[in-house]
Amino acid sequence: MSPKRVAITGIGLVTPAGSTIPQFMESIYKGRSAVKAIKDPRFSRCRTQLAAPVEDFDSENLLTEKEKGRLDRAAQIGLVAAYKALTDAGLPVAGSLESNCEMGTVIGIGTGSVHAVEKIYEESFSHQRSYGLGVPMAMCHSAAAHISIKFGLRGYVLTVSTACSSGAAAVGVAFHVIQSGGSPRILAGGIDASLTPSQMAIWDSLRVLSGHNDCPSRAVKPFSRNRDGLVLGEGAALLVLEELGSAVQRGCKIYGEIIGFGSSSDASHITRPAVEGEILAISRALQSAGIHPRDVDYINAHGTATQFNDRTETEAIKQVFSGSKVPLSSIKPITGHMLGASSAAEFAASVLALQENLMPPTINYEEQDPECDLDYIVEGPRSADLRIVMSNSFAFGGHNAVLIAKRFDKGAYGTYV
Repeated sequence: MSPKRVAITGIGLVTPAGSTIPQFMESIYKGRSAVKAIKDPRFSRCRTQLAAPVEDFDSENLLTEKEKGRLDRAAQIGLVAAYKALTDAGLPVAGSLESNCEMGTVIGIGTGSVHAVEKIYEESFSHQRSYGLGVPMAMCHSAAAHISIKFGLRGYVLTVSTACSSGAAAVGVAFHVIQSGGSPRILAGGIDASLTPSQMAIWDSLRVLSGHNDCPSRAVKPFSRNRDGLVLGEGAALLVLEELGSAVQRGCKIYGEIIGFGSSSDASHITRPAVEGEILAISRALQSAGIHPRDVDYINAHGTATQFNDRTETEAIKQVFSGSKVPLSSIKPITGHMLGASSAAEFAASVLALQENLMPPTINYEEQDPECDLDYIVEGPRSADLRIVMSNSFAFGGHNAVLIAKRFDKGAYGTYV
């Protein structure tokens, strides 16, 4: 039996750059950075005084005050993104949820419920009293559990944690499950909310965060010679993946088809990326999609603006694409690095670029690096006839995930464009 085709029928976003699709894409195309100076005195000892928070968070009236006190911030953000994705896909979010009964939930989260963990520590050790809600709040699969409970999603369920490739890995797992006939429809993507004192401190100690505190919006500079690191963000990006026949039968909009997923381990170093592992993930994604490197029209790069990552990713792309100057860009200067959510948000941005035939820019590029010599889109958004897009995610632990999507022609169901 041939593999089932997998459509993207809904996208839900809660990001520093905007929490609706139009807001998110407008920020990306206009190069409007969400990186800001941190005013919280709890972060005063950190060398880096920057972050990309989700501000004015609107819970869409999904949560009661009691629920807000019992759910970690990541779970709250995830619930709203799930609501947006389901609504966007034309699926029920209230009342009778029987039609959601077979729908699955695959959530990627890089750091877990860290707000809850810090709250529990404060209550248990500083105030010398136990915190009774600690276990359900702090479970790393808490977000997936609350999403499936809230919306009656009783199908395949899994939490994936592969650092900042978690969201892409979750989408890849869901893609394979639907391909194999294991589920007709899955809500998948990434969630992370790690802007806490402990997380800021430990990331700061790694010396991978940008020190450009004087100009927050220009701090993150992927592929630029004077780059000096990333800025932490938070957010969620969830996608409704659906067997293509079901999507066509429902008559819903189809953003595109996922046609390839590649995963690999560097198996070399816990924090330093390896060219060989990245090459494997990209090559496996291309093989999974059944396409050649020359077929890819745009790459959304991992592009963290650290010295090692940008150099390594550039070399991996050069080796796989053999000199073919496929355009690429990184949106992390705009969203910040949302850890487990970034890879899903970047894949969503890539798929949305298919709708506009417009590739996102890499902002803040200032100095040419001789070791980073690909066709980075630095002049602003670039128009192109986009048919196939790729999104790279390369995480600590050497956990790599690459996704490929293709435009869907509604008038030619049964064939690819």
